[in-house]
Amino acid sequence: MAYLFVALLNFILRRMLSREDGVVVLCYHSVTSQQRSSFERQMHHISERSVDLDRIDEMVDCKSGVAVTFDDAFECLLDNVIPVTRDLQVPIAIFAVTGNFGQLPAWLAGSGHRDADLPTMTADQMRQLAGEPQCTIGSHTVSHRRLGDLPAAEVESELLASKNTIQGLLGVPCYYLALPHGSYRAEVIDLALRHGYRRVLTLDEIAYPSRWLPATVGRFSVSPDMWMIEFALTVRGAYSWLYPWRSWIRRRRQMFASVRHAG
Repeated sequence: MAYLFVALLNFILRRMLSREDGVVVLCYHSVTSQQRSSFERQMHHISERSVDLDRIDEMVDCKSGVAVTFDDAFECLLDNVIPVTRDLQVPIAIFAVTGNFGQLPAWLAGSGHRDADLPTMTADQMRQLAGEPQCTIGSHTVSHRRLGDLPAAEVESELLASKNTIQGLLGVPCYYLALPHGSYRAEVIDLALRHGYRRVLTLDEIAYPSRWLPATVGRFSVSPDMWMIEFALTVRGAYSWLYPWRSWIRRRRQMFASVRHAG
């Protein structure tokens, strides 16, 4: 409730100051059959403002542009997302873990997470999905590991192998990378751009483009289960205050950790 209250105040202040936020990029994961109706309401809400990742640079002056993405490529998207976004003509991007096609998400095994028992799409399903004109498919690496914690050689392997798998499967270039867990460091971004990715999507709560993060596309984590007022505030950029606050907290934690190690 505290986050909601601050977001509402932020929204009111930004409207009073006529501040523009650019494009808000949303990050979903699964959408189950029980969530389909609420997801459809959300898509109705943003359908007239939805933008394609391929055209995001053309839309930066749009006060309320919204791009929709999905991490992990869960199979349930085929029944509960694709028909909705197709009918409403909402472009989407889906990011697949190429070492996990057609399996339960290995990165959630034993976690008790609500998505742990949901299978991901098979390679054949991904290939068929590529025929959807409103759908872009990108990489979510090979194994969904935290790239920010891996040595450079392993990061490079995750980036290249997943990119090559998607390109071989679909017969089209793979230009988009969504970072698992939102984990990265500057070297990860440099490697991704060096190996042909045009956009690297994080989980930093900030609209695109951003002076804070010029080399990446920030995203706001959302769910069909959100209150509608919370969703409406999110797509208007009202939660953009979270990034500088959480960034400050992360820097303080890193500083304290360095002091402890030095001691």
